[in-house]
Amino acid sequence: MGSISTPSQACEALQIAPIASGTWAWYKTMLVAQPLVTKSLTSSCIMSFSDVMCQSVVSKADPEKRPSKLDSTRVLHVAITGAVWSGPITHYWYIVLEKMYGIIAKAANIQEPVIGLMVKLILDSIIFSSVTITGYFTMRSILEGTGLAGAKEKLTSRFFSTLFGAWKFWPMANAVNFWFVPLYLRVLYMNVLSVFWTGWLTYVNSKSISLPKKD
Repeated sequence: MGSISTPSQACEALQIAPIASGTWAWYKTMLVAQPLVTKSLTSSCIMSFSDVMCQSVVSKADPEKRPSKLDSTRVLHVAITGAVWSGPITHYWYIVLEKMYGIIAKAANIQEPVIGLMVKLILDSIIFSSVTITGYFTMRSILEGTGLAGAKEKLTSRFFSTLFGAWKFWPMANAVNFWFVPLYLRVLYMNVLSVFWTGWLTYVNSKSISLPKKD
């Protein structure tokens, strides 16, 4: 199963391999030449894909309450959020994190790599998770037209549950990220895993909010 069993399949594989290799080489070149733009567009595309998958799964699981038609406006909002917020903030965070850790490691004379990894995970969980979740709900609320009032309601009712969800998902993922993945590829690694995280995050964001009526 899954093996190349015919000459035609072998030829197709040989034709695809150079294309994939060339695309990957080009992408790595763009990460160096235009890191912010490349990571932002990557985040936008992967988060959009994640939301499409989320809508599909939720629609099949609960067809009576969820529309079967794709909400393209919601996908667009997710794409914009990925390009304007999630991609850029992650790009700069990993740079800041390395500098913060360098200062802490020097001050505390950290020698053990495992301790250094734990410090990075704690910093990421406390600082980055809080900032990125706050920015995500704020950005989505602005795009949806509810503005800062909508963001305030979401953060009041959903921030801590979302933060605790992040603490369950990201520490193990980031342990691999910080230990094995080169700095310039860490946003890509995170974006790939965000297929699952963003799907859940967009689901949480899609729940209706109650804003006070204006007189």
